[in-house]
Amino acid sequence: MRYMTPTDWQNYILGISARGVDAMRTNAIIRGWITTYLQEANEMIALLEKTRTDREENTHLDMGLVGNEDERITDNSRLEMLLVRWYQIRKLCEDAVQALG
Repeated sequence: MRYMTPTDWQNYILGISARGVDAMRTNAIIRGWITTYLQEANEMIALLEKTRTDREENTHLDMGLVGNEDERITDNSRLEMLLVRWYQIRKLCEDAVQALG
């Protein structure tokens, strides 16, 4: 935490002491961290969704994809798995920001 000494921060995180802690300031800083992660999640989701849409719209074209149909299915499965993970990250971030107020 930027405003705390490293020792105070470590003791706070470990639950040993709350000395030097400003709860409102700490929440604001943590909310900022989470908001940054939320922005990254939204950017990745948009990119992955665009990739998925591009693939769906261009299934009739080769579009430079290499490999057989099985490899393309595997790539699409990986894309969907990544999207699900990023949706989960976004939800966690949204819930955390809401909890911080």
